[in-house]
Amino acid sequence: MALHAQAPIISEPVQAKPIHPDGLYRWQHFEFLIPFSRETWRQRILQGRAPRPASQSPNCTAYRGADILAWLANPDGYNAASQKKN
Repeated sequence: MALHAQAPIISEPVQAKPIHPDGLYRWQHFEFLIPFSRETWRQRILQGRAPRPASQSPNCTAYRGADILAWLANPDGYNAASQKKN
């Protein structure tokens, strides 16, 4: 039996695009802007220190662009409870 080399799987990164306040974004669309891991981001959400997602369905979570931009403007002082609810 001959062993065949498999082609490597190449994951194309999501291209960096600007965040618009009216848009909805999945994690992979803005993770390059966040200086820590997805798990740390999740922990900050639970602590109220990062924007809560606007769940689209049980399997699809998206974040409001305005919330991401507010967090990026002041990551250390961000408080999810003080953000305006839509």
